[in-house]
Amino acid sequence: MSDKSPHTVRLDDETWSQFTEWVEDVEGQKHGEIGRHVENALNEYMNEDRQARLEKNQQEIQEELHDLRALLDERAGTHTHKTNAGCNESDLVTEIHQQIVHNHDEAVKDEAVEQAIIDVAELPVGDPRTIRRYKQNLRKRGLLYEHPGDPPIWTEDREIWVNWANSTAASVGDLESAVDPYPAQVYENGQGPHIEFAEADE
Repeated sequence: MSDKSPHTVRLDDETWSQFTEWVEDVEGQKHGEIGRHVENALNEYMNEDRQARLEKNQQEIQEELHDLRALLDERAGTHTHKTNAGCNESDLVTEIHQQIVHNHDEAVKDEAVEQAIIDVAELPVGDPRTIRRYKQNLRKRGLLYEHPGDPPIWTEDREIWVNWANSTAASVGDLESAVDPYPAQVYENGQGPHIEFAEADE
């Protein structure tokens, strides 16, 4: 006697039709094969994808806990970067840029950029999401440009950054990807692609 029993579920008609057509293409028939493939798919989903789902859930929980800690710190008066000297985040981004430019040469290491963000915004130790947000704002406003290759360095000099971008881009698509976070665009002319900058909105 079989240990299998019939089950009824509701599915999108198009999805079910595509699935049964696929089974028939693979097996040469649908009879007796559809249930086996459904069972295989369910087992694979539960077993092989479980670790990926657990890791994703754990990461989301960690991020939520981090946000909660930051909120608690702020309410306790220890997370003051939003009200530091009455500044808003845009003012702080400008101040971060000024500190980096004042204290460093044309090429700035990533650690120095992060330290300037931590110092100016008065961040608690270990606040990577907020650091990433400030970096995004520095890029978006065209204040600092990050090397698009492996070296974790930055510059405020557009010409230096354009040389970095051109030397690391293997295609126009690569160049467009490198330019995407900044107030700039890639244009094609008779001499090949070139980068044109725009003034970013404050």
